[in-house]
Amino acid sequence: MNVRLLKSFIAVCESRNVTESAERMHISQPALSRRVAELQRMLGLELFERDGRRLRPNHAAIEILPIVQEAVDALQRLHEAARALTGRTGRTIKLGATSQLVESLLANFVAGYGNRHPDLHLSLIEAGGSEMSELLLDRTIDVGLTSEPGPDSQLRSRRLGKMRILAFGAPESALDGPFITFDRLCAERILILSHRFESRRIFETICRTHGLKPRIAFEAGSAHALLAAARAGLGVAVLPSTVAVDMPSATILLDDRPVEFALAAIWDCLGDKELLVTKLLDVFERYVRAFQASRTRQLRDFQY
Repeated sequence: MNVRLLKSFIAVCESRNVTESAERMHISQPALSRRVAELQRMLGLELFERDGRRLRPNHAAIEILPIVQEAVDALQRLHEAARALTGRTGRTIKLGATSQLVESLLANFVAGYGNRHPDLHLSLIEAGGSEMSELLLDRTIDVGLTSEPGPDSQLRSRRLGKMRILAFGAPESALDGPFITFDRLCAERILILSHRFESRRIFETICRTHGLKPRIAFEAGSAHALLAAARAGLGVAVLPSTVAVDMPSATILLDDRPVEFALAAIWDCLGDKELLVTKLLDVFERYVRAFQASRTRQLRDFQY
Protein backbone atom coordinates (compact mmCIF):
# COMPACT_ATOMS: atom_id res chain seq x y z
CA MET A 1 0.00 0.00 0.00
CA ASN A 2 1.26 3.48 -0.89
CA VAL A 3 2.75 5.28 2.11
CA ARG A 4 1.42 8.59 0.75
CA LEU A 5 -2.15 7.38 1.30
CA LEU A 6 -1.39 6.32 4.85
CA LYS A 7 0.34 9.59 5.78
CA SER A 8 -2.51 11.57 4.26
CA PHE A 9 -5.04 9.64 6.35
CA ILE A 10 -3.05 10.33 9.53
CA ALA A 11 -2.78 14.04 8.69
CA VAL A 12 -6.53 14.43 8.17
CA CYS A 13 -7.29 12.49 11.35
CA GLU A 14 -5.03 14.81 13.32
CA SER A 15 -6.20 18.16 11.88
CA ARG A 16 -9.77 17.18 10.84
CA ASN A 17 -9.43 19.67 8.01
CA VAL A 18 -8.37 18.87 4.44
CA THR A 19 -7.06 22.37 3.72
CA GLU A 20 -4.89 22.48 6.84
CA SER A 21 -3.63 18.96 6.22
CA ALA A 22 -2.73 19.75 2.60
CA GLU A 23 -0.75 22.81 3.70
CA ARG A 24 1.12 20.77 6.31
CA MET A 25 2.00 18.14 3.73
CA HIS A 26 2.93 20.75 1.12
CA ILE A 27 0.47 19.41 -1.48
CA SER A 28 -2.74 20.73 -3.04
CA GLN A 29 -6.12 20.19 -1.41
CA PRO A 30 -7.53 18.22 -4.39
CA ALA A 31 -4.51 15.90 -4.31
CA LEU A 32 -5.06 15.17 -0.63
CA SER A 33 -8.78 14.58 -1.16
CA ARG A 34 -7.97 12.10 -3.93
CA ARG A 35 -5.60 10.21 -1.63
CA VAL A 36 -8.24 9.92 1.11
CA ALA A 37 -10.81 8.75 -1.44
CA GLU A 38 -8.35 6.19 -2.86
CA LEU A 39 -7.59 4.80 0.60
CA GLN A 40 -11.30 4.48 1.37
CA ARG A 41 -11.81 2.67 -1.94
CA MET A 42 -8.94 0.26 -1.28
CA LEU A 43 -10.16 -0.54 2.24
CA GLY A 44 -13.84 -0.62 1.33
CA LEU A 45 -14.55 1.71 4.27
CA GLU A 46 -15.93 5.18 4.81
CA LEU A 47 -13.51 6.84 7.20
CA PHE A 48 -14.79 10.38 7.75
CA GLU A 49 -18.01 12.24 8.41
CA ARG A 50 -18.76 15.87 7.63
CA ASP A 51 -18.99 18.13 10.66
CA GLY A 52 -19.70 21.56 9.21
CA ARG A 53 -16.57 22.54 7.29
CA ARG A 54 -14.45 19.91 9.02
CA LEU A 55 -14.00 16.16 8.66
CA ARG A 56 -14.54 14.01 11.72
CA PRO A 57 -12.93 10.53 11.82
CA ASN A 58 -15.67 7.92 12.24
CA HIS A 59 -15.47 4.77 14.34
CA ALA A 60 -13.67 2.84 11.59
CA ALA A 61 -11.01 5.55 11.23
CA ILE A 62 -10.38 5.68 14.96
CA GLU A 63 -10.12 1.89 15.03
CA ILE A 64 -7.50 1.64 12.28
CA LEU A 65 -5.49 4.81 13.06
CA PRO A 66 -2.99 3.05 15.43
CA ILE A 67 -2.50 0.28 12.84
CA VAL A 68 -1.84 2.82 10.08
CA GLN A 69 0.69 4.65 12.26
CA GLU A 70 2.48 1.36 12.97
CA ALA A 71 2.50 0.57 9.24
CA VAL A 72 4.08 3.93 8.36
CA ASP A 73 6.77 3.41 11.00
CA ALA A 74 7.41 -0.12 9.73
CA LEU A 75 7.76 1.09 6.13
CA GLN A 76 10.27 3.69 7.26
CA ARG A 77 12.32 1.00 9.00
CA LEU A 78 12.07 -1.14 5.85
CA HIS A 79 13.50 1.66 3.69
CA GLU A 80 16.38 2.16 6.12
CA ALA A 81 17.14 -1.57 6.23
CA ALA A 82 17.07 -1.81 2.43
CA ARG A 83 19.55 1.06 2.11
CA ALA A 84 21.85 -0.64 4.61
CA LEU A 85 21.72 -3.98 2.76
CA THR A 86 22.75 -2.40 -0.54
CA GLY A 87 26.11 -1.49 0.98
CA ARG A 88 25.66 2.09 -0.22
CA THR A 89 24.14 3.50 2.95
CA GLY A 90 24.25 7.27 2.94
CA ARG A 91 26.58 7.58 -0.08
CA THR A 92 23.92 8.61 -2.61
CA ILE A 93 21.89 11.81 -2.35
CA LYS A 94 18.97 12.22 -4.74
CA LEU A 95 18.11 15.86 -5.44
CA GLY A 96 14.84 17.01 -6.95
CA ALA A 97 14.71 20.36 -8.77
CA THR A 98 13.03 22.18 -11.63
CA SER A 99 14.67 22.15 -15.05
CA GLN A 100 15.34 25.89 -14.69
CA LEU A 101 17.25 25.39 -11.44
CA VAL A 102 19.23 22.48 -12.90
CA GLU A 103 20.23 24.54 -15.93
CA SER A 104 21.18 27.72 -14.08
CA LEU A 105 22.63 26.43 -10.80
CA LEU A 106 22.61 22.73 -10.08
CA ALA A 107 24.33 21.20 -13.11
CA ASN A 108 27.60 23.05 -12.52
CA PHE A 109 27.32 22.75 -8.74
CA VAL A 110 26.80 18.98 -8.84
CA ALA A 111 29.77 18.58 -11.20
CA GLY A 112 32.05 20.69 -8.98
CA TYR A 113 30.88 19.16 -5.71
CA GLY A 114 31.18 15.66 -7.18
CA ASN A 115 34.77 16.30 -8.20
CA ARG A 116 35.54 17.46 -4.66
CA HIS A 117 33.77 14.43 -3.12
CA PRO A 118 34.28 11.51 -5.53
CA ASP A 119 32.98 8.94 -3.01
CA LEU A 120 29.56 10.64 -2.97
CA HIS A 121 27.05 10.12 -5.76
CA LEU A 122 24.67 13.02 -6.44
CA SER A 123 21.62 12.12 -8.50
CA LEU A 124 19.40 14.78 -10.14
CA ILE A 125 15.68 14.28 -10.76
CA GLU A 126 13.70 16.93 -12.63
CA ALA A 127 10.31 17.80 -11.12
CA GLY A 128 7.96 20.70 -10.63
CA GLY A 129 7.86 22.39 -7.25
CA SER A 130 4.33 21.15 -6.59
CA GLU A 131 5.53 17.55 -7.05
CA MET A 132 8.40 17.62 -4.56
CA SER A 133 6.51 16.57 -1.44
CA GLU A 134 5.12 13.43 -3.08
CA LEU A 135 8.56 12.48 -4.37
CA LEU A 136 9.95 12.94 -0.85
CA LEU A 137 7.26 10.81 0.76
CA ASP A 138 7.79 8.13 -1.89
CA ARG A 139 11.56 8.22 -1.19
CA THR A 140 12.11 8.97 -4.89
CA ILE A 141 14.25 11.91 -3.79
CA ASP A 142 16.05 12.73 -0.56
CA VAL A 143 15.95 16.52 -0.87
CA GLY A 144 13.77 18.83 -2.93
CA LEU A 145 14.89 22.29 -3.99
CA THR A 146 11.83 24.51 -4.31
CA SER A 147 10.03 27.33 -2.54
CA GLU A 148 9.90 27.37 1.24
CA PRO A 149 6.97 25.35 2.67
CA GLY A 150 4.34 26.92 4.89
CA PRO A 151 4.75 27.04 8.67
CA ASP A 152 2.36 24.11 9.17
CA SER A 153 4.14 21.79 6.75
CA GLN A 154 5.29 18.44 8.13
CA LEU A 155 8.40 18.67 5.95
CA ARG A 156 11.66 19.99 7.30
CA SER A 157 13.30 22.83 5.41
CA ARG A 158 16.29 25.11 5.16
CA ARG A 159 16.23 28.49 3.44
CA LEU A 160 18.99 28.89 0.86
CA GLY A 161 18.32 32.32 -0.58
CA LYS A 162 15.73 34.55 -2.20
CA MET A 163 14.64 34.42 -5.82
CA ARG A 164 12.58 36.93 -7.76
CA ILE A 165 9.80 36.45 -10.26
CA LEU A 166 10.64 38.42 -13.42
CA ALA A 167 8.83 39.61 -16.53
CA PHE A 168 10.42 38.95 -19.93
CA GLY A 169 9.28 40.72 -23.10
CA ALA A 170 7.21 43.47 -21.49
CA PRO A 171 6.57 46.42 -23.83
CA GLU A 172 8.43 49.65 -23.10
CA SER A 173 5.13 51.44 -22.47
CA ALA A 174 4.44 49.11 -19.51
CA LEU A 175 7.80 49.63 -17.84
CA ASP A 176 8.98 52.10 -15.25
CA GLY A 177 12.71 51.81 -15.87
CA PRO A 178 13.72 48.22 -14.99
CA PHE A 179 10.40 47.61 -13.19
CA ILE A 180 6.81 46.70 -13.97
CA THR A 181 4.01 46.85 -11.42
CA PHE A 182 1.95 43.74 -10.83
CA ASP A 183 -1.36 45.32 -11.85
CA ARG A 184 0.22 46.70 -15.05
CA LEU A 185 1.65 43.27 -15.79
CA CYS A 186 -1.81 41.71 -15.50
CA ALA A 187 -3.04 44.04 -18.27
CA GLU A 188 -0.70 42.22 -20.67
CA ARG A 189 -1.09 38.77 -22.17
CA ILE A 190 0.62 36.44 -19.72
CA LEU A 191 2.92 33.56 -20.70
CA ILE A 192 3.47 31.40 -17.65
CA LEU A 193 4.64 28.02 -16.41
CA SER A 194 2.13 25.26 -15.72
CA HIS A 195 0.73 24.36 -12.31
CA ARG A 196 3.65 21.95 -11.76
CA PHE A 197 5.74 24.96 -10.76
CA GLU A 198 5.68 26.96 -7.54
CA SER A 199 6.11 30.28 -9.38
CA ARG A 200 2.67 29.69 -10.92
CA ARG A 201 1.14 29.09 -7.51
CA ILE A 202 2.76 32.25 -6.13
CA PHE A 203 1.54 34.30 -9.12
CA GLU A 204 -2.04 33.05 -8.80
CA THR A 205 -2.06 33.57 -5.02
CA ILE A 206 -1.10 37.23 -5.48
CA CYS A 207 -3.75 37.67 -8.19
CA ARG A 208 -6.43 36.11 -5.99
CA THR A 209 -5.42 38.12 -2.92
CA HIS A 210 -5.48 41.44 -4.82
CA GLY A 211 -8.55 40.72 -6.94
CA LEU A 212 -6.61 40.70 -10.23
CA LYS A 213 -7.68 38.67 -13.26
CA PRO A 214 -4.70 38.08 -15.56
CA ARG A 215 -5.08 37.08 -19.20
CA ILE A 216 -3.24 33.77 -19.52
CA ALA A 217 -2.35 33.51 -23.20
CA PHE A 218 -0.02 30.51 -23.00
CA GLU A 219 1.11 28.10 -20.32
CA ALA A 220 3.87 25.55 -20.72
CA GLY A 221 6.21 23.26 -18.83
CA SER A 222 9.23 24.75 -20.59
CA ALA A 223 10.68 28.16 -19.74
CA HIS A 224 12.35 28.27 -23.16
CA ALA A 225 8.99 27.82 -24.91
CA LEU A 226 7.61 30.77 -22.97
CA LEU A 227 10.64 32.90 -23.81
CA ALA A 228 10.32 32.02 -27.49
CA ALA A 229 6.69 33.13 -27.37
CA ALA A 230 7.71 36.38 -25.63
CA ARG A 231 10.36 37.08 -28.30
CA ALA A 232 7.67 36.55 -30.96
CA GLY A 233 5.51 39.20 -29.31
CA LEU A 234 2.81 36.84 -28.03
CA GLY A 235 2.89 38.26 -24.50
CA VAL A 236 4.99 38.71 -21.37
CA ALA A 237 6.73 35.64 -19.92
CA VAL A 238 6.56 35.43 -16.12
CA LEU A 239 9.43 33.30 -14.83
CA PRO A 240 11.56 32.85 -11.70
CA SER A 241 15.04 34.37 -11.64
CA THR A 242 16.47 30.84 -11.63
CA VAL A 243 15.96 30.68 -15.40
CA ALA A 244 19.20 30.85 -17.38
CA VAL A 245 18.65 33.15 -20.35
CA ASP A 246 20.34 36.06 -22.09
CA MET A 247 17.22 38.23 -22.46
CA PRO A 248 16.32 41.53 -20.78
CA SER A 249 13.87 41.24 -17.91
CA ALA A 250 11.92 43.55 -15.62
CA THR A 251 11.53 43.18 -11.87
CA ILE A 252 7.86 42.78 -10.92
CA LEU A 253 6.78 45.13 -8.12
CA LEU A 254 3.93 44.60 -5.68
CA ASP A 255 3.29 47.50 -3.29
CA ASP A 256 6.65 48.96 -4.38
CA ARG A 257 8.55 45.81 -3.41
CA PRO A 258 9.98 43.09 -5.69
CA VAL A 259 7.96 39.89 -5.88
CA GLU A 260 10.23 37.31 -4.26
CA PHE A 261 10.11 33.83 -2.83
CA ALA A 262 12.47 31.88 -0.61
CA LEU A 263 14.41 29.10 -2.31
CA ALA A 264 14.65 26.24 0.17
CA ALA A 265 15.80 22.66 0.56
CA ILE A 266 12.97 20.47 1.87
CA TRP A 267 13.07 16.90 3.13
CA ASP A 268 11.06 14.39 5.13
CA CYS A 269 13.45 11.95 6.81
CA LEU A 270 17.14 11.66 5.99
CA GLY A 271 18.21 8.98 8.47
CA ASP A 272 21.93 8.33 8.18
CA LYS A 273 22.23 10.84 5.32
CA GLU A 274 21.60 13.78 7.64
CA LEU A 275 25.25 14.80 8.06
CA LEU A 276 26.06 14.40 4.36
CA VAL A 277 23.06 16.52 3.35
CA THR A 278 23.89 19.19 5.94
CA LYS A 279 27.43 19.55 4.57
CA LEU A 280 26.11 19.61 0.99
CA LEU A 281 23.59 22.36 1.80
CA ASP A 282 26.24 24.41 3.64
CA VAL A 283 28.23 24.57 0.41
CA PHE A 284 25.21 24.99 -1.86
CA GLU A 285 23.98 27.96 0.19
CA ARG A 286 27.35 29.65 -0.35
CA TYR A 287 27.13 28.76 -4.04
CA VAL A 288 23.68 30.38 -4.36
CA ARG A 289 24.97 33.60 -2.75
CA ALA A 290 28.02 33.65 -5.03
CA PHE A 291 25.85 32.97 -8.07
CA GLN A 292 23.53 35.87 -7.27
CA ALA A 293 26.44 38.23 -6.63
CA SER A 294 28.21 37.32 -9.88
CA ARG A 295 27.41 39.39 -12.95
CA THR A 296 28.59 36.69 -15.35
CA ARG A 297 27.01 33.80 -13.38
CA GLN A 298 30.29 31.90 -13.99
CA LEU A 299 31.80 30.45 -10.79
CA ARG A 300 34.91 28.71 -12.06
CA ASP A 301 36.93 29.62 -8.96
CA PHE A 302 34.30 28.62 -6.41
CA GLN A 303 35.74 26.66 -3.47
CA TYR A 304 33.72 23.49 -2.92
